[in-house]
This record gives sequence, structure tokens and C-alpha cells, in this order.
Amino acid sequence: MEEKYSWALCDSDPLKLHYIWSLWQIGEASEHDWRLELAATRETIAQGRIGFADCYIVGRIDPQLARQRAQADSTRRRGKFELHVRLQTALLDWYSALDKVLPGRVRFGFPSEMPALENLDGRYAVEAFDQMIASLHAEL
Repeated sequence: MEEKYSWALCDSDPLKLHYIWSLWQIGEASEHDWRLELAATRETIAQGRIGFADCYIVGRIDPQLARQRAQADSTRRRGKFELHVRLQTALLDWYSALDKVLPGRVRFGFPSEMPALENLDGRYAVEAFDQMIASLHAEL
């Protein structure tokens, strides 16, 4: 899609590694599973098959407010709702680490308008990836 239109908008992180890391942080996944996915993702970045997005918009939400909204919306099933509430702190740590190694890509809070986007260098920066992972492990 990006090759055809020059940009793509996703409502998730193309790397997907944040999820297993966050699960590991809250005790819902093993370190072994984390390390397997970490190695596979690093290799995929090194091959230039997937990389960092140019912009990440990360929202924080008060868990109680999220619960109230979920209870008010009976149109959606939320089988993993409490799990996702528990993941928030780890996800914020993940994107804070990403923001430190690739400044300017992460925006915390939902903007009132779509931010101006530009293609940034470092999409396949294995060095930045390694720095981010090292900083996450240093915080453990």
C-alpha cells in the first residue's frame, strides 16, 4: 500500500512486537516466547521486509473510564478487555523507549487533527531497534 500511495495509515504497530513484550511484562507470556519473536522481528527488519512507522499515535486512558465506556457499549464483545487494561503501562513503556531512539515518531495523546506526516529516515534501522530493546531490558 505504501509503495502505491506513498503512505499508509494503520491502527496498530506494523512490527507487532509490542504485544508479546507487554504480555511478558505482565506475566502472560514466557521470556522464551518473547525471545523467539524478538529474533524473528529483528531478522525481518534487517531484511527490509518490515520496519518502523513514520508516526505512532499512542493514547493513554484511565482504566476506570475505559471500563465505563465498555459497559456503556453493548454492541461490542470485549473478551480480553481486562487483559488490555493490564497491558497499558507496558505499552506506554514500549513507546517511550521507541520515542527515545527515534525521536519525533511517537505522539502521546490523540490529536484533534491528523498530524502532518513525513517519511523519516530509519525505517529499517536495526541499530535503533537494538538500542530500544536494550533500553527496555535495562529498565527491568
